[in-house]
Amino acid sequence: MLFRNRATFAMAEPVSAELSVREEIYDEAHPDFVAACLTGRTMARMWAIKLKHDFPTARFRVYYTQYDNPIVRFHMVRPNEPLWIDNAGLLKATDPSFRSAIIFDTDNLDAPIEKL
Repeated sequence: MLFRNRATFAMAEPVSAELSVREEIYDEAHPDFVAACLTGRTMARMWAIKLKHDFPTARFRVYYTQYDNPIVRFHMVRPNEPLWIDNAGLLKATDPSFRSAIIFDTDNLDAPIEKL
């Protein structure tokens, strides 16, 4: 889901004399960004609860990240397939894209893993 906000502004970054790249910057203190983050966290938890309800014998992981833009993604956990990122990996991650990330695991909904 995408929605418009006033927390985004564009910045042109010159690459060469003929080319510039438009980069979007987010004001993390802007009320629209704060609301988008709250919405993302809430949606991640809701998706995890819904997946657990609709597929009680399957295991899913729902991920919320907000580095430059709140994002919610999920996947079914399958035997012999790696997780997108495991709990220890999230907690040790130094990449800024995992700042303020949350993992909801349908096998343990009461204890999400949160990277502060």
